[in-house]
Amino acid sequence: MRRTKYTKEYVYQLILEKLLGEISREDDIELERIMQHDVHAYICWLDMKDAQTATNGEFLDDARAELTWCRITDKLSKIPVEEEPVLLPLPSSRWRWAVAAMLLICTGTAYFLYLSTKTHLPIIPGISMNNQSVTPSVQPGTTVQGHFTPVSPPNFTDTGKTIITHLDSSAILAAQLKQDSIDDVNTEWNTLTVPAKVDYKFDLSDGTEVHLNAASTLRFPFIFPGKTREVYLEGEAYFTVAHNPKQPFIVHTNTTSIRALGTAFNVNSYDADQTTTSLVQGSVVTDVGDSLDVVLKPGYQAIYKAGERFKIKRFDEEMTLSWRNGIYAFKNKTLKELAPVMERWYGMKMIIDATPLLTQTFTGSIEREKPLDIFLRSLRETTTLDYYILGSTIHFKIKEVVSEVADMYD
Repeated sequence: MRRTKYTKEYVYQLILEKLLGEISREDDIELERIMQHDVHAYICWLDMKDAQTATNGEFLDDARAELTWCRITDKLSKIPVEEEPVLLPLPSSRWRWAVAAMLLICTGTAYFLYLSTKTHLPIIPGISMNNQSVTPSVQPGTTVQGHFTPVSPPNFTDTGKTIITHLDSSAILAAQLKQDSIDDVNTEWNTLTVPAKVDYKFDLSDGTEVHLNAASTLRFPFIFPGKTREVYLEGEAYFTVAHNPKQPFIVHTNTTSIRALGTAFNVNSYDADQTTTSLVQGSVVTDVGDSLDVVLKPGYQAIYKAGERFKIKRFDEEMTLSWRNGIYAFKNKTLKELAPVMERWYGMKMIIDATPLLTQTFTGSIEREKPLDIFLRSLRETTTLDYYILGSTIHFKIKEVVSEVADMYD
């Protein structure tokens, strides 16, 4: 059925699909109709087509990545345009095809998309991933520490009871037990702490896979000799639990406990007063002390805030788990909510100087592998927000208004 109203982002996604040869016949006809009635859409199509030729196909790599973001953001927000035709922004610089920012300011919410521009923007000091360390404490009073860089992976030493080994250059760790000495293993609790700016994957001794987000800590034994397999989480982690019906797997957070047999789920407990459990596969039971158990089905999440009841709702797997691919997708989040994410992912302190910014909401995504400056510039260009840097601290303020009329007569 033909649309009578559409968003700028919808048109942009159709153009990307056409460039990549992934557009359906129906959508191709729709795009042709739009371009026949909207000169701005047609100019945007010509610019991006020229860019594809000028970069010898290099642009297609960026376009394919951007199409992924478009599909994510299509779920983030569907903001209708009140009048037709749609007015796509006309880029003003020679990099207009790469920047191609889709700006839409509506009811106090800033919506933005941006492409990787191939331009070397200044990198904010203090956000390099080099020399980050993960500290697995494997015995009381003993810490084995290794430094991580994307180029030179760490080598962890054999502690006698356990071996910490590096699997590949993407910061995947495995904690492996020496099975021939299982009777002698010290079952004291051990702690793995992941710093800001990186995330880690590792395997527990039972075969359970754990993916820890930045600034997260997991306490666990290297074997599970009892009737249950229990771990303690601070932060966020994705668990793929090894199936064992005789030994339930339990994740404890500050507010809840989650029990599983063999399943895959995400637990977010960054907020000390709130835990969100999102079930991808299998089933889990979550509870708070003596309260009633809450049984989750795949596609649902349980949100518990201290002093309140559980809230059960559906969740978007692509959005909730986007952090595992180095992306933080968000919808209608305040700067106060986004600041802790940026602190964890970039290791810099965020301070909001202007009170009005506390209530302004944003929808979009952050890519951890890109310099933070790219994201901040997008915020500054599409909203009333501005920022400045003092050392390793970023301050947010209201953008100063410059008179465009006065500039015309200079």
